[in-house]
Amino acid sequence: MPAVTTVYSWMKDDEELKKQVMDARQLGAWSYLDSMLELLQQDCEPQQVQWNRERLHHARWMSSKLLAGTFGDKIQADVKTDGNLTIEWATNEKTKEVLSK
Repeated sequence: MPAVTTVYSWMKDDEELKKQVMDARQLGAWSYLDSMLELLQQDCEPQQVQWNRERLHHARWMSSKLLAGTFGDKIQADVKTDGNLTIEWATNEKTKEVLSK
């Protein structure tokens, strides 16, 4: 088994390998969530409630990070501007007009 740094180096050089590894990681994350869903549907003893709650909370956090496209917390907005900023100094007439409203 190669070292993790070796695999990352290969991924950097080979886009197809990178896509395959990322697809495998997403599949693994979905499998992990499936196991957490099974845990959620099982009955448990009162002593195990807090432990299961922590496990499920961790699974929810991991899914928001590993499957950000599906369960992500952030809403990303693409804002496109021309990069120009115009600053105008108000004249006395404009200031009086704005203040009178």
